[in-house]
Amino acid sequence: MYGYIYKTTNLINQRSYVGQKKSANFCPTYYGSGVILNDAIKKYGKENFKIEILCWAESKKELDMLEIEYIKKSKLVENLYNITDGGTGGDTTSNHPNKELITKKRSAGIKQWHSSLTTEQKTLRNQKIQNSKKGKSNGHEGLTQTAETIEKIRKSNIEFDRANNPAWKKSHGEAMAKRVGKPLIKKYKPVIINNIEYPSIKDAMIALGIKHRATFYDKIHRNIITIKYI
Repeated sequence: MYGYIYKTTNLINQRSYVGQKKSANFCPTYYGSGVILNDAIKKYGKENFKIEILCWAESKKELDMLEIEYIKKSKLVENLYNITDGGTGGDTTSNHPNKELITKKRSAGIKQWHSSLTTEQKTLRNQKIQNSKKGKSNGHEGLTQTAETIEKIRKSNIEFDRANNPAWKKSHGEAMAKRVGKPLIKKYKPVIINNIEYPSIKDAMIALGIKHRATFYDKIHRNIITIKYI
């Protein structure tokens, strides 16, 4: 056998989901891949859902056709979790002609489900999500660093954590002691532009009629004007 058509039913509200599974054997733990279905399972718990085989198929073509047929029939008498008409074999959205409508329905369904949760249920769900991430790999397990890389990282961390770096504390303290009562740097430095001395770059820009620093430095870069700091 190539696969089977199944139906997953919510025992609380009797809402169902019809889907296909490519497997030669029945998988009792597979309830379906529908987004709304899986949100419902999270809300009500797997113990409140049952799954049953509707039929078997011997090829992909037959499996797709049967899925479309069973979804169509079920929609006439049941309230389904299904969004599409089936026959896509897993990806029910990407190449679907009604992709935009499907996406809107999916978002509306998820929003409606989430709004139906109580504050306690929302808190519990968030806690489950956080717990599910604990202990999982972050992608770096098993990777090793060379001694050179480790040393670079160590030095980088020391430099970054300057507040706890004794050498930095000492040099910083000495520098602070030397400039007690003195400004850290001169706010304005005299410069020589095209062999003419100005008190500062700002004064030179005013004298030359240049309004923007970007223009000023562009002229320097293109050697239109020369500059020398005093």
